[in-house]
Amino acid sequence: MVYNFDWSSTPLGPMDTWDPALKNATNICLKIEFPACIYLDPPNWLLLYNKAFLQIITTNHPALGRPVKDVWPEIYEARMGLAFNRVTTTGKGLYYNDRLSMLKRDGYDEKVYFSHTYSPIFKSDGTICALWCLAQETTQQVLNTRRLKLLGEFGHFSSNIKSLESACHIITKALKNNEDIPYTLIYFVKHKLNTSSESLIAQLMATTFDNDDKEKRKFPDYLPESHEIIDLAKDSNKSYDTYIELKRSAATYSFLKCDSWPIYLVFKEEINVKVLLNDESQAVLFPIKISFDKDHVLSVVLIYGISRFRALDDRYMEFFNLVTNQIYALLQHGKSVEDEKNQTKILADMNYQKITFFQGISHELKSLDKGADDYLIKPFSTPELICRIRANIECSTLRRKILFHQYKQEDIKQLLLSMILCESDLDKTLLYITKEIYRRLPCETIFIISNEPSKNNKIVISCENDSEDLTPIINPFMEINEYNNSNSQLFTRSQKYFNENSNVDISLDANCDVVHKNGSILSVKINLDDNFWGWIKLCRSQNSDWCDSEIELLQQISNNISLAVTYAKLLEEMGEKEIQIKAAEFANNAKTQILANTSHELRTPLGAIVAITSSLEGTTLTTEQKDMLNIISNAADIVLSIVNDVLNAAKLEAKKFILINRSFELLNSLESTIIIFGKKAATKNIELIVNCEIDILPRYVKSDPERLNQVLTHLLSNSVKFTNEGEIVLTISMQPREFIEENNEENSSYDQVVKKEKLLIELSDTGIGINPRYIKHAWESFSQSDMSITKKQDGAGLGLSICKNLVEINGGEIKVESQLGKGSKFSFTWNVEILPMASLSTETQFTSYVLPHTIRKKRILIIHSVENLRNSILNYLKSVEKVDTFDTFEKGIKAVKTYKELYYQFTYDIVFIGLYEYNKEETINFILELKELLIDSNNLAIIFIVFPSNERIILVRELMEKFLGTFVVYTPITLNKLINQFMYMEIN
Repeated sequence: MVYNFDWSSTPLGPMDTWDPALKNATNICLKIEFPACIYLDPPNWLLLYNKAFLQIITTNHPALGRPVKDVWPEIYEARMGLAFNRVTTTGKGLYYNDRLSMLKRDGYDEKVYFSHTYSPIFKSDGTICALWCLAQETTQQVLNTRRLKLLGEFGHFSSNIKSLESACHIITKALKNNEDIPYTLIYFVKHKLNTSSESLIAQLMATTFDNDDKEKRKFPDYLPESHEIIDLAKDSNKSYDTYIELKRSAATYSFLKCDSWPIYLVFKEEINVKVLLNDESQAVLFPIKISFDKDHVLSVVLIYGISRFRALDDRYMEFFNLVTNQIYALLQHGKSVEDEKNQTKILADMNYQKITFFQGISHELKSLDKGADDYLIKPFSTPELICRIRANIECSTLRRKILFHQYKQEDIKQLLLSMILCESDLDKTLLYITKEIYRRLPCETIFIISNEPSKNNKIVISCENDSEDLTPIINPFMEINEYNNSNSQLFTRSQKYFNENSNVDISLDANCDVVHKNGSILSVKINLDDNFWGWIKLCRSQNSDWCDSEIELLQQISNNISLAVTYAKLLEEMGEKEIQIKAAEFANNAKTQILANTSHELRTPLGAIVAITSSLEGTTLTTEQKDMLNIISNAADIVLSIVNDVLNAAKLEAKKFILINRSFELLNSLESTIIIFGKKAATKNIELIVNCEIDILPRYVKSDPERLNQVLTHLLSNSVKFTNEGEIVLTISMQPREFIEENNEENSSYDQVVKKEKLLIELSDTGIGINPRYIKHAWESFSQSDMSITKKQDGAGLGLSICKNLVEINGGEIKVESQLGKGSKFSFTWNVEILPMASLSTETQFTSYVLPHTIRKKRILIIHSVENLRNSILNYLKSVEKVDTFDTFEKGIKAVKTYKELYYQFTYDIVFIGLYEYNKEETINFILELKELLIDSNNLAIIFIVFPSNERIILVRELMEKFLGTFVVYTPITLNKLINQFMYMEIN
């Protein structure tokens, strides 16, 4: 394969012309069994590898003779390029142990670990012509170490377990943030032996999503519904027959596709079940059984998440089995602790009851002895004996009355409570109330009349027909009533009081319209929210009296009827609102799905249009045809951008967006987006200025760079579209946030403090601004400001809505300040993790931005008419010894002359000049005057700052041909552009 490759098509030329050292290295590489490769021809770094290396290069094969930056662009930019430069600079090799990488295997991204070397290969003349790389995959060793550490930690938790529930929380806390088990849920099913499914309830005890402050659990959107309580009777009839077979190189397993956790299936079959979730992630369910007693069993269902970056194989399943065994041991320990506590409590209760019993016996014996002495030993007369007997009878009667009232109060309490918690249907509730009243109060007819419009002539419920089937409650404590004259007067006064009370009406002889006869009627008003709702009426035979206790009981029932009516109305309203909410959710989901499907279907023809226009760009076309091609290309790009926005908005509404965090170089990641919009701004003669606080900005961070760039793209796009003159200033800085202790992801063997901060990005422009009345609607989907202005621009009004959603998913905040006609300022924060030194590789140990040492010793002059641009360059050059800035050429010449007169030498080594069409002649005169002041003009470097437009490029080339020692940097100016320019100047 290697020898047959056409190496003459590469910069190296045919293999016959290669240096002998390189030929020998190639022969060794192809013969050894270890994965090995050679990176040829610096700085092109062409790839040559043996057969064993195919397991590393995977889907990128064949890659012979291709540059490394094309095969692995992200890895090369992040670390390989720096490592190669270090080896070629020092001439010494590098060794990396257990280094994390992402490889595409079996159709998914897999986290793998390698130990590898970079060693220089020297040509005969002593120069480095290639780098030798030997690699060995250590993924399984890293996994074994990490998993053994977790299993070993389980043994330390038993001393902290106080109960079964505490064991669950300790287990999930130990498994939190685990790379091999992303999440864990524990369900308990307590049941009798050989029980039916009708009485089975599964209770969620603990999860890795629980917080220490006992807040409500927040489950990710990709998980099925994980209810606190699950009625397994509803799941018993479900069919679990949709299995999908996933074939991997390591193993093949069948996964169940379902919308909810198959807890009943695991419980019933007592087997582990592998589940494929809606987002294509995977989970596995394991059963455990713990004996409670001879009749009861506790079934436990453990739900483990499977890592997205690891295929499920036999070793992975063995690890889950070992974890399950450890959890079983901890749960058994929790049960034994609970049993000991219960046994101790039972013994304590028995001891207390024993003491109480013997104390009671002792008291009775003493009382009996005292009574006998009182009656039999002491002398007494007949009247005294009669008085004593009468007193004992009265005490006994009083005791029975007290017991009667206690029983009655308890019965009323139970009745009132049952009224509120009765049927949700109001008619059934009122029927239940009338029956309960009949059982407690002697009467012939009970009915409730509602003042609200009713189809039953306002009579809601009557108990007359059902009274024969009801049995009155037998009171074990019969009330003893003594009706003497004084009691009758008291009752008469009470009757008069209730007659005067507006909520109670008593008629001893009145016609009852419902039963069409006369009787004694007790009526109590029912109020609902201080408004009259109706009456509850009891009817007896004519001239029957009503006791105070009966009237008071009916008043209490009246109050509780109002509560029952309110409760029934609330349930009815809640049911209607729930239907409305479900209908709105269904409509919203349908809208989102339609948008997503429509946008997806549009992308296919748009892709064909873009491909055709791209293929025509290299052909010979007339000017008119080129213009038409540009129009088609721009229109297709605009429509494709809108389609992508609609797709993103649909995903955000459906909550299918997940941030994927990874390590990256901060400014490098943002630079490509900034340069794209710098070119667009240049076509409108707008300055795009990048202002970076490089002394506080970290170089390497961990977050989602794609989503961060997506937010920046939308904001820059709006600024460029709605700014016709002036400038756009992009400021990038940091805000301190917090320190959080957590395990380092790349090396879980050590606990390290990970520093998290907020990235602050601000974007100011001098555009048309936003109407204050519209600002509050700016974040809504499909919203646009003044249509007379926005209709002239492309877009669907989704950009700001997408920005806000992405920023909030990250945990940041986005704001806007704007004045109509003066411009806008958008700012947002983005959470990033500051990588510690230990997590960085040897070639990325510089965690901050550093200028070349030779540049820091230079003296620099900046002449530009735009103040913000001058300040931007000043921020980049803070570490330089001397930097002066002026807005005119006259001030610059004056400073040079003054310095030369004082110190008899030229002031500056490098001069930055802002070049425009209008100051071309002035720039030429300035350069000529500078060179006259120089003793040796070869020591002066002049850098032109120019828009990246065709007209400005032609202009700067003209001046560079006219003057030696001149260079160019195109706006927007970034730190990388400056550093690359300085390095290019040193070489030339």
